[in-house]
Amino acid sequence: MSTPIEELEKARYFEEIGEYTQCIPMLECLTKQHPSEDKIGIATRIELARSRILSGDMTYIQNDLEQLRSQVKKIKDIEINLRFNELVIQTLIATGKSNAALEMAKKTSSLAEKGDYHLIWLQLHLLMGNCYFALDDLDKALDCYQSVIDTHTEVEAPLLRAKALTNTGNYYKAKGNNSETIAYYEKARKLFSEGGHIRGMLWIQNSMADSLNAMGRYDEALVEAKQVADIAREKQMMDLLAWALVVKSFVEQNLLDYESMLETALESKRVHEEAELFGYEYVETLSVLAEAYLYLDQIEKASEILHQAFEFHSKTESPIPFQLLILNVKSKTGDGKNESLERLYDEIVRRSDERLDELYPALVFLLEQYLKVYQVTEEEILLQRIQTGIDRLAKMLEESDRSDWQLEGMIINILSDWVKGNTNRTESRLERVVSLSKKKGFIPIAVRANKFLTRYQSFVKARTMYEKVGSAEGERPRSISSDELVTYLTKIGDLYGLD
Repeated sequence: MSTPIEELEKARYFEEIGEYTQCIPMLECLTKQHPSEDKIGIATRIELARSRILSGDMTYIQNDLEQLRSQVKKIKDIEINLRFNELVIQTLIATGKSNAALEMAKKTSSLAEKGDYHLIWLQLHLLMGNCYFALDDLDKALDCYQSVIDTHTEVEAPLLRAKALTNTGNYYKAKGNNSETIAYYEKARKLFSEGGHIRGMLWIQNSMADSLNAMGRYDEALVEAKQVADIAREKQMMDLLAWALVVKSFVEQNLLDYESMLETALESKRVHEEAELFGYEYVETLSVLAEAYLYLDQIEKASEILHQAFEFHSKTESPIPFQLLILNVKSKTGDGKNESLERLYDEIVRRSDERLDELYPALVFLLEQYLKVYQVTEEEILLQRIQTGIDRLAKMLEESDRSDWQLEGMIINILSDWVKGNTNRTESRLERVVSLSKKKGFIPIAVRANKFLTRYQSFVKARTMYEKVGSAEGERPRSISSDELVTYLTKIGDLYGLD
């Protein structure tokens, strides 16, 4: 017969491989056998609360934490304290309080290192990386993940290493490097497979489906996402099922299969609500569902879903997703549309330091809408906002850490100056971009820059001729326009997956 400690370790194993339907009943049984005052009883209750969070069930967490906090203080055991702190950190992350989670993780990590609790230290570094990632400090996140990968975890904690490899893949995904993303996901999938971690394998497979979708490999992405959804449905892994359905709906959107997109999004919404998975992914699901209704011209239903999304989001602490605000504009007409555009504009201004891949599609959409209104009203304030937005995007691209984006930013900056009539050194600046692009191996960028260079040279010749002969002899040469620049920004967004 197994001892209580052996039973607890067995439950921890099932938790580690993501088999929550097995570990939660085991832990619930153990809590009935052991009072909350002894060490095994408290350790079991900590693991039970942790398993519930990891399975996506936040129903009991506040009550669990309040009871455990007083019990942990009475025990005065270092390992119990560390595990309780780890539980609190995971709760803070799950509720969107990344700053508080990070501060606590740093302090707890120091305590774990002093006490030589190595596996807890590794887990805390993984959580610290997740906090940095959520706070958009990607390089510090990578440092944390790398510290887990480099600390011989392949032998002593292969699944922790697999999670760190997964998150490193997420880092490269955020950087737009899809080939590195897939490479790290493959390494993680191998370790998850060797460790029998079905949940981890499915999580990776769904992440790969998302990346394949971003790379335009839609048929492959659809196969991967559908397979994850089928297995997750069979094994009752509801959080994974919900996410797989969201990814599947994104792929169906790119395949222009809006009926399937709607059907998938409706199932995802139902899964979220039945399993009470009310996190960020729920808002994303509502966004996808609203967009599907808009594609199918079911405006009233789209508006209902958007109202539900805004109402739900108002109860959270996280910033409102730009996609929600964009869909809100699309669903409105007349004065309502103008008001929703103003709301999007205010949010963009307020969050002007947002990550490029978050801000880019919102700002380009706003510029497109402003151009449509300007063509009718010719309001000077709109033209000013359009030009300011173009300059902002050029600056963000130039300041990014990707050489190709920097070159694109240089092109947009030069063209923006041309629109405003600041043509001093335009030719030499474009020539420099062509040269740099060729040197760095970005031939498509060199080709685009060269086309603008040729066009500018033709413009200068035509302008010189026009000034000599006067307006009576010909049409004024056409400069590049703001609407052309916005169209170019849209094209760049499509090329780099920033749409």
